[in-house]
Amino acid sequence: MLDGVLVVAGMIEAGTVDYGLVVDAEPVKDLQETTMLYCELCHASADKMMTDARGLLVHGGQLFLQTWQVAQEVFGWTASNIDVAVPHQVSKKVHAQGMQTTGLPADKVVSTYTMRGNVASASLGIALSVAQQEGRLQPGMRVALLAIGSGINCIMAEVVW
Repeated sequence: MLDGVLVVAGMIEAGTVDYGLVVDAEPVKDLQETTMLYCELCHASADKMMTDARGLLVHGGQLFLQTWQVAQEVFGWTASNIDVAVPHQVSKKVHAQGMQTTGLPADKVVSTYTMRGNVASASLGIALSVAQQEGRLQPGMRVALLAIGSGINCIMAEVVW
């Protein structure tokens, strides 16, 4: 989903469109083919998904750390200068691991998995909406978008609200 958000943002900034709608989807075939490159950590079909949860936690955690380090360099991020963080949210363990990696305090992180469970790549959009509804997003705030997928892919972006 974050890829789609970045494409639409670029189109808005370029003046190509005034606004855009990003619709969430996770193509199962792409997910399955991509994860085969990572020790077959995740097998998905139209009717079921089987994962090596421990393997995904370890390998995903390593990639999240590497991506976080690059994001710190590119965006100048520190735990103290990010106003709000919106992570992809799958479970308590994944969420805790990500927040330990970033050092972000809990009050800066929008957490929705406890209320809505694993909503796949829609979690970023849902969490942003929750943050807006709760009044946590104010003009000029630095918002870190932190996404990781079971296809062992990771992307991070900053939005200045």
